[in-house]
Amino acid sequence: MKEETTHGRQRIHAGCWVDWDRKGVWHHQTFRPLPPHAFRILSYLVDHHDQVIPNRTLITVGWPGEIGHESSDLYGQIYLIRVAVEAHPMTPRWLENHYGYGYLLHIPGHPISSHSPAS
Repeated sequence: MKEETTHGRQRIHAGCWVDWDRKGVWHHQTFRPLPPHAFRILSYLVDHHDQVIPNRTLITVGWPGEIGHESSDLYGQIYLIRVAVEAHPMTPRWLENHYGYGYLLHIPGHPISSHSPAS
């Protein structure tokens, strides 16, 4: 199946698109910008969708070259991503927590492939 990427955007699910140029998410008609840490994490999750990504990997992606960041830093960024991509962030459907291990972003009907650098 072909990736649904149009004009610098990639579909996550019906009504939800990552905007690579503006570094945020369109959820229906509303644009939700993401801070740099959250956008790097989301970009990585999109590139590796439907795979559980360990927390430590997401911390390294979110804060490249920095040390001392913990899971609590990651949780705040995951919450911002959920607010952007989920209709109900407290009961997520697309960004799953695999407790004690990591997170999985489900993108229905899309093969795994890289979009672009997350910088």
